[in-house]
Amino acid sequence: MNTDTALNLLGPLASQAVQRRYIVGGTKDSYLLAKEVLNDGDYFLRHPELGANQSLHSIQEFARALRECAREVPLDDVTVSNETLVERDPYWARIRNAAKVVLQEMGADLEAWERDELEAGAGVADKRRISPEIADPRLIVAALTAVRNRPPPKDPSSLGCIGAIIAAVAIALLPLVARWTAWSSTALWGIGVALGVAVVGGSLLGIFGGGFGRGAVAGDAEEAIDQLVAAYPYGDPAIMRQAAVLILDQSTVSTGPTTVGTFERAEVAVRLGNALSYVLQVERILLERNEIYPCFTLLDPSFSDRDGGWQWMDDEP
Repeated sequence: MNTDTALNLLGPLASQAVQRRYIVGGTKDSYLLAKEVLNDGDYFLRHPELGANQSLHSIQEFARALRECAREVPLDDVTVSNETLVERDPYWARIRNAAKVVLQEMGADLEAWERDELEAGAGVADKRRISPEIADPRLIVAALTAVRNRPPPKDPSSLGCIGAIIAAVAIALLPLVARWTAWSSTALWGIGVALGVAVVGGSLLGIFGGGFGRGAVAGDAEEAIDQLVAAYPYGDPAIMRQAAVLILDQSTVSTGPTTVGTFERAEVAVRLGNALSYVLQVERILLERNEIYPCFTLLDPSFSDRDGGWQWMDDEP
């Protein structure tokens, strides 16, 4: 059971001390947003591969708390201060306590994690915040444009289709060639065999040639994943931003009439570790602008464009 991932996603939601430091007392360089903290708790809940074992009683109670209380949390009420939310809101408190019980049942050491984050001074808020520089929507869209302006990988499938069509036409014209030329039957037979081979080869290349392009895109995405994991959270913001954008944009590739995935989202979500929250923040920004297809939000079958796939948004049966 991956308690590190669980702490990264649920820790800020379960810890009142961290909330006091970074939601109530956050600065422009080190802060947490209550809505993003709640989003990450929901994301953890919807993905068992991250540790949310649905058979655990605490997970079931956490899901119930989100379903019953999340709508009531005054996240968008400007008359409710962050201090009031963290210190006195009963719905927020119920969700926080449910998240804490989940971590306890998983065997995660919330107190040690909390102590490390608070003593570090920069801690979890610097790892998870949407900073003006790193997650500026304009810079993210610009990074996406730069990624898409790169030369596309070579895809021989279209050449294979064209070659097969030309060869097929040539085969159809062979009887006319035989009638109007003095070529021997052996030569014509050899030409026919060669053209037949060209038809078959071109057709196979047209069908399977897209794999070359997919492999190149998958390689770029794999390199970006490693790059982001190594750089996050204190690396060059431009490098982290471009890596996150590339991962999202190249999570799929079109090969002729079909679109296929380039990596297993669930596996990559685990590999990203602490950087997963940042990638999700970038994904939300791009989804709001209809720039990409959903990526990590598609891990859960309950995802929908209507409510973002939040499980607790569904009405109880």
